[in-house]
Amino acid sequence: MASLNFLDLTKANSNEAVGGIIDELTNIAPELGLFPAEDLGLGVLNYETLHRTARPTVAFASAGEGFDASKSSLRLLFHECFRFGGRVECPKHIADNWRRGGAAGYQAFEAKGVMEASLITIGKQIWYGVSTDAKGFPGIKAFTPKGGTYTYDAAGTTATTASSVYMVKFGDEYVKLMAGRARNAAGIMELPDFIIESITDSNSKKMWGYTSELSSYLGLQIAAPHCVVRICNLTADSGKTCTDAKLNAALRLFPANFSPDYIFMSRRSHQQLQDSRTVTLYGQGKTRPDQELQAPYPTSFEGIPIVDTDNILNTDAIE
Repeated sequence: MASLNFLDLTKANSNEAVGGIIDELTNIAPELGLFPAEDLGLGVLNYETLHRTARPTVAFASAGEGFDASKSSLRLLFHECFRFGGRVECPKHIADNWRRGGAAGYQAFEAKGVMEASLITIGKQIWYGVSTDAKGFPGIKAFTPKGGTYTYDAAGTTATTASSVYMVKFGDEYVKLMAGRARNAAGIMELPDFIIESITDSNSKKMWGYTSELSSYLGLQIAAPHCVVRICNLTADSGKTCTDAKLNAALRLFPANFSPDYIFMSRRSHQQLQDSRTVTLYGQGKTRPDQELQAPYPTSFEGIPIVDTDNILNTDAIE
């Protein structure tokens, strides 16, 4: 049975306000519409991952000969779900006079804003981890360091213009998001109705205001070393862009007969891939005068869907 993605799980296990807003924001963080997620249940704010670091030994044997006893070597890792959210405050006299529906209209406007900011931040946290927010969960980039077994170096050199491409395998034994819940939480991501309470302005003076607070507990499971392959140091330098050749080299870093579910990249990398296909596959020539000058926009590589996201940056440092 297919797992629910994070947005579906959040919508199904949160209040109506959150669910309705998510329906409007499914494209702002495409990774959250694809990454599977697990609801850990009420009161569970941590999780464990079991890693096999070595397999049992096996061998051929002669007749009458036994085998050496052996077992797997295991590593059990403990992970914490990190509290995540944001507070919304608005002076009551401003919201009451909001021209687009009064207080209710203003509250809906701000609720959508805080949800939008949340989905973008979670999307960036997935890739960049603690470099996005030091108090959040570790990300996939740190899991695939340059020089590691599952990282391919595109060797770009122009400072602060680098990007990465991520090939990700989803599943209970691989990559998924984890959602914890406080004991009194109604859902995975809570955004209660606005209340009226005293707030302060920039000069610490008191006034009445409408307030609410988005809150959740999130984690990221990466349970096997071979469930993510990354291409690092992609730039606009000649020969250092995203191409089919580099995607092929990265794909070969996975174990044999093992394939990722999705390939995630920035829009710049996606365009570079399209441009590389234009030159090599679709260029005009004397014997092909009717060929297109631009290759079709790539939607897959070797049958693996390609997803572009603005949460993968083109301004990373060279590694």
